Amino acid sequence: MSGARQELLDTGALGPIGVELLYKTVRQVVRSRNLPPPPGMPAWTSEELTEAAHDVFAERGPQRLLNLAARSTDEASFRAQLWRTVVNDLISRGRRTERGRLTERVKDVLPHVPGATQQAGRVRLTDATGAGSSRFDDLVQAAAGVQVNVPAWDPTSDRNPPIADRDSLVAMIKAVLLVAPSGLSMTELVSTLAVRLRVYDMPDQMEISLLDQVAPPAMEDPAGLAEDREAGARLLAHLTPHEQMVLPYLDESATVVARQTGLGRTKAWQTANSTRLKLAELMQDDQEAAGALREAASMARAAWRLP
Repeated sequence: MSGARQELLDTGALGPIGVELLYKTVRQVVRSRNLPPPPGMPAWTSEELTEAAHDVFAERGPQRLLNLAARSTDEASFRAQLWRTVVNDLISRGRRTERGRLTERVKDVLPHVPGATQQAGRVRLTDATGAGSSRFDDLVQAAAGVQVNVPAWDPTSDRNPPIADRDSLVAMIKAVLLVAPSGLSMTELVSTLAVRLRVYDMPDQMEISLLDQVAPPAMEDPAGLAEDREAGARLLAHLTPHEQMVLPYLDESATVVARQTGLGRTKAWQTANSTRLKLAELMQDDQEAAGALREAASMARAAWRLP
């Protein structure tokens, strides 16, 4: 049976099979990465998902997809390359969100923070000493102790207003890193500053039923299930006890998370947010992330005797 790759090679264009694969890949990437909906939208809709697929095609063009088909060796490798292409494109779109803009701003400011270095994916201060703490509450409290100055901005400007001036961001980053001498990942640092600066993106509220219509669950494969369980155990090992507890309820409200785990509402909300960010980092470019995440959540329920 001909697949999307062979269809591209035979016709030089994206045909019905390729279009269906592109739509399916976009939907699965949105779900597995928990990507926020487009700015101004409260949730992903069928129309927005289709538009995202069209944007990927418009940006890459038929020749780019044809090149992917030519470079791949079979249908499976073509799907893997298409997956990476869609991930990169949608994450690039995501950088235009509020949190994405904050991340880019932090990257711009970091070189101006005295003593700040980036090594092995972590940001730290070279002169930081002591045991310190990496508890999220302590990090947020450290950032909250810094006064934030926001520059005056022309309301008619087409550009987005700054969330804080450079000196404020430098001071906040230094204050947070002083609390965590062992350093923080960029995700952890941005998450801390986002709470202090009230920078939030809308969560992905796309209905799972929509995804199931496009990509129905496959029949259970014992070998695949075993792989998912191993991957889930590895994923769980990277999470703190509180992060493990909130894992099964990441699609729920903070009130539900607090009730099911016994954590306070604020703690539940903060932990759920930081867990989503950590998972996005841990599962980056992992096409089997959905299965691993499902098994990790199941293991967490059993380990902590959660409802």
